[in-house]
Order: sequence, then structure tokens, then C-alpha cells
Amino acid sequence: MQKLMAMTLCWIGLCSLSSLLGGCISPEQQALVDADRQQRYIAGLASDCQSFGFTRGTPAFSQCMLQLDQAETQRRAALGAALIGSGVLLPQAPSTPITLPMPTPPPRPIQTNCFINGGWANCQTR
Repeated sequence: MQKLMAMTLCWIGLCSLSSLLGGCISPEQQALVDADRQQRYIAGLASDCQSFGFTRGTPAFSQCMLQLDQAETQRRAALGAALIGSGVLLPQAPSTPITLPMPTPPPRPIQTNCFINGGWANCQTR
């Protein structure tokens, strides 16, 4: 989660910098910067979901990424509201905390191993 927060602060900094330099680059270059930022954001979400134990390409992995993105969108909205409402650059905590349930990790696979010794089979399931 700290990685997501650091990435968000970096994103805010890049947005601020890009707004200052907006007149210095062409619209095509700005589109490339925006596309690169979006790719890094998605890669960060995917990395967080993998660190939670989800496997890429599964519905649970997609759900994890969706929930993290929704949480980030709500956090940005709360931050924006706090900045607008306070008139200063230091964010204030929202009046009601926004919490989303964390996705449950995938169940551990069941594995059965059998060994044959002298006509007897010994099987163990874990």
C-alpha cells in the first residue's frame, strides 16, 4: 500500500510539473507522457496484486486491480475535495474514512502425492 501511496505522490508531482511545462511540449509529446504515466500506473496496480498472491489472468486478479483502482480514485477525489475546501496544499483527512474490503487471497491448491512401494500405494493430500 505504501508503494501505491508513493506512486500517487509521484503522479501528483508529475501532473504539477507537466502543467508547468505544458506549453513547452507538443500535444503529441504530451500524449506520449500521458500514455507512459498510465502504463506505469497499471503496472503498479498489477505489481501490488501479485504481491498479494493473485495470479495474472485470473478473475480474482482482475478484481484486485479494479478494487485498488477504485480505492485510488476515491482517495484522489477526497484529496481534491480537501484541497479545494481548505484552500491550502496540505490535505485534510476526509470527514468519513473511505474503506474498501481487501480482496481475499486465492485458495491454496490441493495436491495429492502417491508413492508405490512393494504393491502398496501411500497417498498424502495437502
